Amino acid sequence: MAACLAWLLNRFLYGRFGSSVVGTMVPVLEELLKTGLAVLCRTSIIGTHGVFGMVEFVWDFSNPGTGHWLPALAGLLSHLLYGFLTYWIALLTNNLGLGVLVAAVVHMAWNRLMLRLDS
Repeated sequence: MAACLAWLLNRFLYGRFGSSVVGTMVPVLEELLKTGLAVLCRTSIIGTHGVFGMVEFVWDFSNPGTGHWLPALAGLLSHLLYGFLTYWIALLTNNLGLGVLVAAVVHMAWNRLMLRLDS
């Protein structure tokens, strides 16, 4: 469910504001959605991020052409990392918001790096 909501929001924001949102608003919204829905559903934060990563893996891997396995794998592993960071920071500090913030900042940095490498 988080993946569907994030995908719809990402498409809307990208269409409205262009690629700059990939390194700014999109990571923040994704981290809020994934973690928020995990908490609301009382399920694993890392697992929810992993499911989102799998959706991104399938999306990236199914794009036409060749050579999509590396971005697909990077998407999966990076989303697992964001989930781990969120959970770990929240556990250490007893502050879920801080965990989401740290994951969002790391996610923004990753997306900006990928945008630079892609251009």
